[in-house]
Amino acid sequence: MVSEEIQKSVYLSEQCQQSLLRVIGLSVILFLTGFLFHEKVLFCPAEFGQTEPNELRFSLDLNTAPKEEILLLPGIGETLAERILEYRKSGRFRSSNDVVEIRGIGPKKKAALVPYLDFST
Repeated sequence: MVSEEIQKSVYLSEQCQQSLLRVIGLSVILFLTGFLFHEKVLFCPAEFGQTEPNELRFSLDLNTAPKEEILLLPGIGETLAERILEYRKSGRFRSSNDVVEIRGIGPKKKAALVPYLDFST
């Protein structure tokens, strides 16, 4: 009777070992596949000169841009867009320094806006 119990435990042990070896083998294969083909399978923005994959770059002239485009600027909502349009009625934006004249735009928000502003026209 004891020998039958030992044989069962050995059998389960062998079965567990085989299962464990299969899991380890598959894990190694998946790891190596991902490691070897990482550059080929996944999109790598650095290969195309992009620094960040979701970064959107555009430039905008505040003197001519419609409200819909002004709303695309970081940190600009409905209220600030309206204030920009009001400022535009009384004068032109000549440089990025002019945006701080709008109530609600300070040095930090100006710094976030500068990469998107174009005053060439």
